[in-house]
Amino acid sequence: MNNVISINAEANVDELITRYPTVARVFIRRRMACVVCEIARFESIADVCGIYHQPLETFLGELQAATEKSVPA
Repeated sequence: MNNVISINAEANVDELITRYPTVARVFIRRRMACVVCEIARFESIADVCGIYHQPLETFLGELQAATEKSVPA
């Protein structure tokens, strides 16, 4: 896995949570089970936004803000 993960609609959920643990709070705050879901390793941010009826652009902004507060793992 490289050091930087682009925060975009196609970003892999599991890789994002693993690389930037602070983003887990964003998923939890929105009551999205992605943090403990086995399927997260196969899903993109766009996928889970569709599943949980979340606004993609707003969610991406929240994830970006959370990664800025985190040191990559």
